[in-house]
Amino acid sequence: MTRVTLTKRPPDSLPPRRYTRAHWLATALLLATSFACARAQSRICTLAACSSGFSLDIRLSPTRGPSPQLPPGHYRLDVVYDQQKTHCEFDMPEDDKAFAYSFCRQPDGDAQFEFDLHRNRGYFSIGRITPFDVLVAISRDGQEIAREQFFPVYEAHYPNGPECDPGPCMITQATMVITPPRVQN
Repeated sequence: MTRVTLTKRPPDSLPPRRYTRAHWLATALLLATSFACARAQSRICTLAACSSGFSLDIRLSPTRGPSPQLPPGHYRLDVVYDQQKTHCEFDMPEDDKAFAYSFCRQPDGDAQFEFDLHRNRGYFSIGRITPFDVLVAISRDGQEIAREQFFPVYEAHYPNGPECDPGPCMITQATMVITPPRVQN
């Protein structure tokens, strides 16, 4: 019978070399792939679109009694922004039960105005540009009924994520409250 004697290795001796270059290369490749995948997962980009611009919500001030309404007449919205002028005109019908919705857009497509009689509110927007100052004047039958100047402060929005193209959309929104003009009979 053969006897095998096992001896202990001293604690300061190195284990036999079992790692080859192929093993180190595979480990490095695995780590690099894991890092790239983790980075790709944190950068999810979408195709959501947005447009920079200034938008103005126009509301009628509350009054005592029935809900406020714009009286019938011819209305004009004049806007001056960064030394450019634009305007929009619309008519309010005599019959307050009639559906009245007004929409106009400037030929350059930058400015548009919407007003819905049933909600007694309007919306004005200047898109694709970020004006530094905006002057809005509203008149009825040639008489000015409201005027206000705005100095917009824009916020950056990243609908596709902060690391994705296109860059941020610069957006701001303001509110203008007007008192409906009194109609003399």
